[in-house]
Amino acid sequence: RPGQLTMSTLRQVLLFLAILVAVAILLWRLEKRGKANRIEHAFAGRTPMDEQTFYEKYFKAQGIPVEVVVGVRRILEECLEADFSRLTDEDDFSKDLRFFWDYDSMAAVMVITDLEKEFAIELSDDDTRDITTVRQMIEKVWEKVREKRV
Repeated sequence: RPGQLTMSTLRQVLLFLAILVAVAILLWRLEKRGKANRIEHAFAGRTPMDEQTFYEKYFKAQGIPVEVVVGVRRILEECLEADFSRLTDEDDFSKDLRFFWDYDSMAAVMVITDLEKEFAIELSDDDTRDITTVRQMIEKVWEKVREKRV
């Protein structure tokens, strides 16, 4: 009858949907593997550091509180879905870590939003425009936290 699916047509539709799902899963796995390879390449040869070591090595001497440094690093790990135990203060999101934005164009927005929530601060476009390194990000968050306290 017109407008009614036959069993043959239904099977074809289901087969097409199964193939579509399989291709989507394959592409997702390839993208995930590609991201993992790029992360490994970016951090190759570096020794992992726990949160305390990262803090002491790069930020303790500046008097930035450990909770700011650890909080920023944790947010980066969560939003970018990566292990940042081999991160340094000079890693640059406009250069060596730029690929993160290729995998998720909204990741930068998520990072800023989560930083604002976590530290109860506001980061304007002007505040974030020139932030490229991990150090600059942590210093900006600390600046905003200090401003809020005054």
